[in-house]
Amino acid sequence: MSEAKVGDFIAIPSGDRVGLAKLIYVSQFFREVVLLKLYRTTFPEGVTPLPSAEIAADLYYTGSGPILAGRWTIVGFEPVSDAEQLLSKRTVASDIWVADERLGKASESDLEKLPKILTYGSRLIENAVARLAELKNSPTT
Repeated sequence: MSEAKVGDFIAIPSGDRVGLAKLIYVSQFFREVVLLKLYRTTFPEGVTPLPSAEIAADLYYTGSGPILAGRWTIVGFEPVSDAEQLLSKRTVASDIWVADERLGKASESDLEKLPKILTYGSRLIENAVARLAELKNSPTT
């Protein structure tokens, strides 16, 4: 059982492939909420290179349970940049937050433009990795 921390790289298994995500935010305020930067690629099991900045990624808020239970494993670490930290800017109810800091009330424009904090179950994340693995294993035409 490992404690998740900001900057950890997480391996998410799917069959004989592994998805890789970076923990951008680990909340101390919202119980067990983390923000994953899930890279749009997979690697063979046992091979988890740290991704380059050029690899596209999707952001998912989810729970830390699979990490704490050891189902998803910590495989590396890289400090989160200021730009990456700002990826956590979102609305919660009618407020703007970055990480665990409440910045104030959101304007109508903020509410339209900024993402809302929506948490996804671990199975959805694992399904996203499985789809990436299928694409990686598909023959090219």
